[in-house]
Amino acid sequence: MADASIENLRAEASDLAARFARGDADALAEVIALYALRISALAYRLMGYDGDLDDMVQDIFLAALQNRSRFRGESSLWTWLTGITLNRCRAHCRKQRIRRLAMRIIWPHSELVAALAWRDREIIVLHYFEQMSIADVGLILKKEPGAVAVQLHRARQRLRNILPDELTEN
Repeated sequence: MADASIENLRAEASDLAARFARGDADALAEVIALYALRISALAYRLMGYDGDLDDMVQDIFLAALQNRSRFRGESSLWTWLTGITLNRCRAHCRKQRIRRLAMRIIWPHSELVAALAWRDREIIVLHYFEQMSIADVGLILKKEPGAVAVQLHRARQRLRNILPDELTEN
């Protein structure tokens, strides 16, 4: 009797995963309802307390939705979602480490940021000091994220050119 119940659960999970992979809107809602708390808990354990947790969970489900055609059913849907969660959390933590390092360098020299041209200053301030994502900066500046990333890279280069030599030797 218990084996039949387990088989029913497996069949339901397999059906849900197949419907999700096909793009069934009802299946997406079911996947979110079924896995949101587990994804949130996993992301929390991986990242620790982070004010971005809700955004991270949304990002994970958005990535799952965008990549649903790549789900081939070789693993369970939970295993696949866990992989997406790990990748997104790793990327987030890597960005946070880079941001913290940049702040340790930039903050003591914030008067140098003020010496930058307005265009460079605003993107440095929004991204590093206000900790906004490139996408959010793009929304504010009415630019595509790719253009923001290029502008941020160039602003960092110009800032590097005016930083004291001992900070740029690495």
